Amino acid sequence: MTEMESVIAGVCSAIKACGVGNVFPAYPYGTRERYLSPVVTVGVKSGSGMGASFAEYLGESYDRETDRYTEIYGKRLEITLALGVYSPVSEEYGANGCASVFGEIVSALPALPSGVKTREIKCGETVFDEKTGMFLLESEIRLTAFLTAESSDEDEVLDFTLRGTVK
Repeated sequence: MTEMESVIAGVCSAIKACGVGNVFPAYPYGTRERYLSPVVTVGVKSGSGMGASFAEYLGESYDRETDRYTEIYGKRLEITLALGVYSPVSEEYGANGCASVFGEIVSALPALPSGVKTREIKCGETVFDEKTGMFLLESEIRLTAFLTAESSDEDEVLDFTLRGTVK
């Protein structure tokens, strides 16, 4: 899983944990299917990455059990995620379903992995989307994500993991 995919997966998991059942990465799923309840898509709008310190090196950790040192590296990503909140045309949901789900997304922000810090969340107005036949509320979240990787002498490639997630 790439670094951006791990951030998107963490955001999707947090939104699902707050009760939104249909949450997908924006690609390749999109919203081609007709849903009977609201849907949220999460994709990258923009982003940049940088080392968290000099040449991404953070220091060493020592494992007493194996008598081994491991080097620790870090990255920081500045990401803007595009969220599409879709709500079916029905008495139960309709255009108000978009606002309700957006509220659930806002309440999900504290459930994000500890390596993801929310900087800003904003949304536009709810419109009817002709392509999907659903109401759409476009929103975005600006985040800072912190990733770490560990390397020992035999490691050649570093796999960065989002802080606060399980490997």
